[in-house]
Amino acid sequence: KNFQHPAYTFDIGINSLDLDRYLKPDWSKRFLDDAAPLDFSSLKELKLRGTLRAGGLTLAKIKTSKLSAEIVAEQSSLQIEPINANFYGGTLSGSLSLSAQDQPNITLRQKLANIQVNPLLQDASGEARLNGKGNLALELNAKGDSLGAWRKSLTGNATITLARGSLAGINLASALAEGKSLLGMQDSERSHAAKFSALTDFSELKVTFDIKDGNAHRSDFH
Repeated sequence: KNFQHPAYTFDIGINSLDLDRYLKPDWSKRFLDDAAPLDFSSLKELKLRGTLRAGGLTLAKIKTSKLSAEIVAEQSSLQIEPINANFYGGTLSGSLSLSAQDQPNITLRQKLANIQVNPLLQDASGEARLNGKGNLALELNAKGDSLGAWRKSLTGNATITLARGSLAGINLASALAEGKSLLGMQDSERSHAAKFSALTDFSELKVTFDIKDGNAHRSDFH
């Protein structure tokens, strides 16, 4: 409506979408270039409101199912809230907001609950040395007109909680019993290589990070 300043509404449902099929294999490497500019000027004239649903969605080999998102774009900003999906045996919920006023500003809030860590890490990196069921809560904010500026301004916090899991590469109980450090170090020299068939089991593992100006500091670990 209003052809001079059109406003769009939509309600899109997709059975399954694999975005990796439509992206270049090295697309993610672009996010490593600090000088890469960020231009969201198209948001200044965009008026859009609607719902996106997908039975299955894959990006960077990471999979979600039963995804739903409410999307609103107006007044130089983009708001995606709520975002809900099934995610590796658990659930994902959160929001993403992007403002193009003055300088680009992005805020991401996400909660992952009861996810299976092993298959997630396997899909994301091709290997998984951590096993267990976990929760992740994070809130991140960044601003600037380049990826480098976003990285340097990144602020927020993240809490990871894992239950009934194991860490591959070291049997902590055995190493302590033998008087050796976690990575097989003795007298500042490696006495044996880490064995990834060895496991350290844990009933609960919790780590909290505070992030300021692109640097993460662990504030809690137990």
